[in-house]
Amino acid sequence: MNTYTDFSHLLDSNDVPSSFEEERVLMEIGEMEREVEAMRMKMAEVEGRLRRHRAIVSQIRRIPPEILGQIFHGTLPGVMGCSERRQLWDLALVCRKWRDSAYLMHSLWSSYVLDSPAISYEQVTTFLRRSGTLPKSLELCGGSCLCSNTDEVECYLARPTVIQLLTEGPSLHHLYLDMAKYDCFRTLIDSLQSHNPSFMPRPWQSIQSIGLSFSDEYHPHLWRVPPTVPSAFTYIPSITSLELQLPSFLCAFDAYRDSESAVIGLPATVLSRLVSFTVQCDWKGSHILGMLENCSNLEELTVDFYGDPMSLDNPEDPVIQRLKNGLRISLPRLRTLTLQDAVTIELLDHIQAPALVKLNLEFNVERVAVFSAGAMRTFLASSMCSLRSLSIHDCDLKARDLTLTLSRIPSLAHLTMDNVVVVPADFWGALIPENGSTAGPLRSLQNLTLLRLPYNYPLSGGLYDFLAKRFLWGSRQCKLTISFINTEPLVPPPLIANFNACGVLMNILGTSILVADSC
Repeated sequence: MNTYTDFSHLLDSNDVPSSFEEERVLMEIGEMEREVEAMRMKMAEVEGRLRRHRAIVSQIRRIPPEILGQIFHGTLPGVMGCSERRQLWDLALVCRKWRDSAYLMHSLWSSYVLDSPAISYEQVTTFLRRSGTLPKSLELCGGSCLCSNTDEVECYLARPTVIQLLTEGPSLHHLYLDMAKYDCFRTLIDSLQSHNPSFMPRPWQSIQSIGLSFSDEYHPHLWRVPPTVPSAFTYIPSITSLELQLPSFLCAFDAYRDSESAVIGLPATVLSRLVSFTVQCDWKGSHILGMLENCSNLEELTVDFYGDPMSLDNPEDPVIQRLKNGLRISLPRLRTLTLQDAVTIELLDHIQAPALVKLNLEFNVERVAVFSAGAMRTFLASSMCSLRSLSIHDCDLKARDLTLTLSRIPSLAHLTMDNVVVVPADFWGALIPENGSTAGPLRSLQNLTLLRLPYNYPLSGGLYDFLAKRFLWGSRQCKLTISFINTEPLVPPPLIANFNACGVLMNILGTSILVADSC
């Protein structure tokens, strides 16, 4: 029966069907729904076959194993913990080609995080040996260790697997230790010294880079270094790179003043070999300066202050006494200096770095930061360095302080100001000499990066005037990169054209350029 003929008067109108017509229509609907479902199943089956056939001629099958391995490397994180290793194995189990590609990418197998006591020595060594001759790194997670001198809980770092890896395992380039307290490190050193491997040299002795991180959870004996006993740090191998994350004084000591007399115990023999040194410390006193006195070979230094000043107010401190009358610690090879989570730049009052080319100042976002233009100028004058890169993050500055600082760095090629509030904001005009000189500051500037600007930042004011003047001075072209805070700025095309005309390539990050009316 032809439904469209029988019910044409209902299909083309809003008439109410009779009971008989309604029953017939419902039957037809049921038949059509079954027909549609059958077609859907057939279409799904055909689409499945289509996908499989298309996969045969897919270009991904033609990707060389070396490229596939690099794709895997870009997909996975650099540190291979338990979940990351599971992701790697998931990729390797897709097919034989993917497995071979994963095995071929040796860098995927060059790091291992020992984050479970159930992991065996054989599992770790089998994994790391797939990295071939690449430098290998091992991370030991013992930050939640519950051992102490009064109970029978085995220290995480004294487990047989750990000791065997460091005495008999593959050669290691980097070792990272996440520890609950200093006693755990002491236990590790004692265990290594008492272990007699069947062959030499030990992997422990081949390590070039070490990271030591101590828990930031309160423990009554978190930091207990007896002054009469050689420090466990004395037995650190001949490393050239050290990352030392000391516990906050709030967790390690009952009172802030107790941190001043505490002993860190890093010997001069270890510090003098360092080329790269990262230290996190908010302890009261001259601990940081005391360590830097012995770091004559440093090329890269990062100091994290945990958002606290160094508190160098004890005149009887031996280090402070040695640095009085303007004497400074000489770091003759230092090229990169980073101050993190800082509230002052007081460290610059006590060091000189004639080879410095890169300075990063990252201030604490929750406290009022103090940028001393005087300290900065004195440091630069004392160091007589040719600074090429300066980055300032999360700081409020006076325009005069900033202009005086920048005008004294003629070698500066890269300037980054990230969430830097300058009062007044349109300060760039102050860098233009008033005497009509044909030369001015920042003539070597190649990259100017201004990040997290307020939406109303005056791009067309002093900033444009200064960059245009630089162009007239014959200075080299400059790339200007900007981003704004939670807003889409209005950047008129004529303004972009004006910047381009004076040798400035403008790049806006994380925002869209809204075209404004030229009028």
